[in-house]
Amino acid sequence: MERNFEYVGFWKRVLAALIDAIIGFALMPVTIPLMKFCFERKTIIPELLYSVVWTIFWMWLIVRFGATPGKLVIKARIVRDNGKYLNWGQAFLRMLIPIIISINSQLMQWNAITTCPSETHINSFMEMGQVLNKYGQPFGTIGNFLCIIIYIDILVILFNKKKRAIHDFVASSFVVTKKSLENNPA
Repeated sequence: MERNFEYVGFWKRVLAALIDAIIGFALMPVTIPLMKFCFERKTIIPELLYSVVWTIFWMWLIVRFGATPGKLVIKARIVRDNGKYLNWGQAFLRMLIPIIISINSQLMQWNAITTCPSETHINSFMEMGQVLNKYGQPFGTIGNFLCIIIYIDILVILFNKKKRAIHDFVASSFVVTKKSLENNPA
């Protein structure tokens, strides 16, 4: 049965992504001490656990509420073609690019932690970036390449009728307005 969903366009999705990014940046007061702890103890485990918990939480939001916080704010929902929210497998596939970026980031941090001198101190976001850039290669360069993939992923929204990004195709998902979802019950 064909549903008459209203698909959320490029700029609204960019706004939702910016809201999600602001939430991520708001956690920086936690991230810097955590990274400092990891560098001092020469371990990546706390940072790895933090990333896993954060990713599972984000997936849970998609499965449970059909949206990230940004999409909730703009009244959009992430659904399958039948109008139901994604299952855990689809949420994982939808998050695959961020998961790959997170893994690369963990590898960059691990490489920096294990190769930087013991006397290296991280007291600010700027110092953390400098240490990661200097000692986290080649993973920093790989991260830059992954950012290009994100831009391509998002630009695909502009060129298809149902406003799907590459990650939507991978996960068989659609981003629709909450109102059109309510008018087309599953």
